[in-house]
Amino acid sequence: MPTSEEDGRRLIAAGYSDQVTRMANDCSTWLVWYRPVSESQYQIINCGSVFFVDAGAGPFGVTASHVIQGLLCAKQNYQDVGVQLGNIALDPCLLLLGD
Repeated sequence: MPTSEEDGRRLIAAGYSDQVTRMANDCSTWLVWYRPVSESQYQIINCGSVFFVDAGAGPFGVTASHVIQGLLCAKQNYQDVGVQLGNIALDPCLLLLGD
């Protein structure tokens, strides 16, 4: 059912958009890939975001295809790419279900 701009403004004024933002932040995180440039320094190659869904068989992460393609390209260009999902070192390329 379409809503009017007035309805949207009313929902925003009532704090609904803040609630949606908090919910999105609660189920999403960042994905960053990097490579070492010295013993204690790293170059961030690129990053993206991931959100999590549980469709009944346990949670899984969802990201855009261009994010995965960028990560795969970086792994082809550099042999020492590290990947971090939130605060966990995890390479999602090992766990891909689709493209």
